[in-house]
Amino acid sequence: MLLSERWLELLFNKYSDLAIELSLSIDGSETMNYLRQDFNKKNSFKSVYKSIMLLERYKIKFGVLSVVSKNSLNYARDYIDFIKSIKNIRFVKLNALFNVINNKLTRESITPREFAEFIIETAKYYIFEKLYERFPFEPLLGILQRINNKESLFCNYSGYKCLNFISVYPGGMLAACDGLSANDFRININNNLKINEILVKEAEHNKKFEELNKLTAFCENCDIKDFCMAGCLSQRFYFRNNKDLSEDFCNSKHLLFNAFKNFKLN
Repeated sequence: MLLSERWLELLFNKYSDLAIELSLSIDGSETMNYLRQDFNKKNSFKSVYKSIMLLERYKIKFGVLSVVSKNSLNYARDYIDFIKSIKNIRFVKLNALFNVINNKLTRESITPREFAEFIIETAKYYIFEKLYERFPFEPLLGILQRINNKESLFCNYSGYKCLNFISVYPGGMLAACDGLSANDFRININNNLKINEILVKEAEHNKKFEELNKLTAFCENCDIKDFCMAGCLSQRFYFRNNKDLSEDFCNSKHLLFNAFKNFKLN
């Protein structure tokens, strides 16, 4: 959706009682954003940046959602400089491009280790610039919360996993976390049951959800299970048939733990 003054009027004046919050998807600089294309197959950077300036003019805070692709790996400093330049950010959340086809990562995707290294590099600049005084930065916040045995709201580092997040699709279809296939993880509605009863039933009888439970059980004897909290199950689900990717995922969590364990407060 392209923002306009009419949309802002509708969202923040007419329906101000709904306390609507906005997040914009932009992957950093125009170079980093090249995979995000509009309907004309052009880089969406300029149109999204116009929305950023519009929100800034109206003093409306918003979140930034960024995806780290292969093209972004050498631009950790540039990414932090970019988000630092935006005055009204409410939070920033980094996601990895982990597209899997035939059990292999696509050409533009990155490995779990590459994502971990990018997190470590951006965190260094984020802390040096004291941007923590302005906005939280995920997954760094979730990492530091788990290092200090605090509950994280970020599902990757929380005990609340895929069935705690419900996705609503056109036509009224419900499914688990949108990181999973809606067809495979569809939630069957039963009007005679409450939503929590429906979710319990799905978890017990849907074979796909059983596979997610197996992934969680695999972590029982891991020395950093209380830090990692089994990670993102949707990512691990699509890595499950590739031993190298599955191992790299776990190794990347150990890499992050070792990089930030000294941030534990006494």
